[in-house]
Amino acid sequence: MELIGLIASGTPFLVLGMLVFLERINTKVSAIREDVQEIKEGITWSDTCNAKHAEINRRLAHMEKIVLDEA
Repeated sequence: MELIGLIASGTPFLVLGMLVFLERINTKVSAIREDVQEIKEGITWSDTCNAKHAEINRRLAHMEKIVLDEA
């Protein structure tokens, strides 16, 4: 972004402020995107599969408890 060139051409300060703000947000979003990609690459199929099995087992245990309490 050529900030000096924009100022020299008479760009309104509000527009300049918005451009600077958007540039800063873009930098932060890019950093967050990189972090998410690293996290995503770190998750393996077994982690996801084990988590699903644990949740299923938890739900089944809860349903068994309900059925046994009613009997």
